[in-house]
Amino acid sequence: MKPKKSYWIISFVIMLLLIIIVTLDFQKDGYEKSFEEELRYYENLKTRNVEEDLQFALILSNDNKVEIAKSTYRSILEKSPVNEMANHRMAILATDDGNLAEAKKYFEKNIQTNSQNQVNYYNYALLFLVEDLDHAGSMMTKALEFSDEEHKQFYKNWINIIESIKKDELRGYQNLMKNDDFYLPNVIKLQIEDKLSGEKI
Repeated sequence: MKPKKSYWIISFVIMLLLIIIVTLDFQKDGYEKSFEEELRYYENLKTRNVEEDLQFALILSNDNKVEIAKSTYRSILEKSPVNEMANHRMAILATDDGNLAEAKKYFEKNIQTNSQNQVNYYNYALLFLVEDLDHAGSMMTKALEFSDEEHKQFYKNWINIIESIKKDELRGYQNLMKNDDFYLPNVIKLQIEDKLSGEKI
């Protein structure tokens, strides 16, 4: 008696699922292994140049070893105070910690070092979205000034958002919080939520 066609179909589907599961597990193990190997590689280097230190610090950050990453970035900045990537990463980590004063300090260093980098102005502007809308708008305008064609509309949209908040803070902030197209650091989200919670709708 020949097996029913449905039996072969079910068997095939089960086999296919098993192959997919095994493949995904293999890829995950391979990724974790390569990540750990890369981490150990940089840890075991007797000396590291700046580029290797930057890569090592980034790996540490991705592995949630933030304090060691910060220490590595500080070491880079002791040797090269104007290293743009180290200042940028320290600013991002400070923002993640909710330390806006420190984040601003690092972004300001980058703006002084490279006054034509759109990203420096953009990240800096985000930190003033509640504290100083005029300054946020001014910095976003600078980002637009030095923007490539691909990002011009992005910065224009941000400038429009800032202007709408100036005209009507409550509605402007509400629209911003609902719009997933606009990234906000968590600390700025909390500032906006606090501001909205004190307003009457």
